[in-house]
Amino acid sequence: MRGPHHLLIAATILAAATPVPAEACTVPTKPFDPSEFRSGVILEGVIESSEREGRMISVTLKVEKVHQGQFRADEYVFSFFPAENSGQCLPASTQIVPKGQRLVVYLEQRDAGLWRKGWMHLEEAAQRDYRVRVPSAQQR
Repeated sequence: MRGPHHLLIAATILAAATPVPAEACTVPTKPFDPSEFRSGVILEGVIESSEREGRMISVTLKVEKVHQGQFRADEYVFSFFPAENSGQCLPASTQIVPKGQRLVVYLEQRDAGLWRKGWMHLEEAAQRDYRVRVPSAQQR
């Protein structure tokens, strides 16, 4: 009976010595770069609400300017799953900001309509994207 007992002890020690991967997020291989965003819609607006709905975060943006493309609605609503100790880390520019803060959202045209490509604070977008710095043709 010593054999199975020793095997159990050895297996327990081996399992305890095996490193466990950390519960951390991974950095995306290529974060969103607005300079590579050639066509589509670029919106600027103010966050009206940002709230957690289960595991998702839902954001309502009051659209104030369209820097590129066509967008007729007064609001743009999007949701996402935030990174919480696992999965892909969100770039700093995609963290949710409180009500009243300004965001720039980049939307790509696909067969099914507009698809959110990325978003960031207005200040960062203005530094990284000349289209946000120049006055837009379509202001609300």
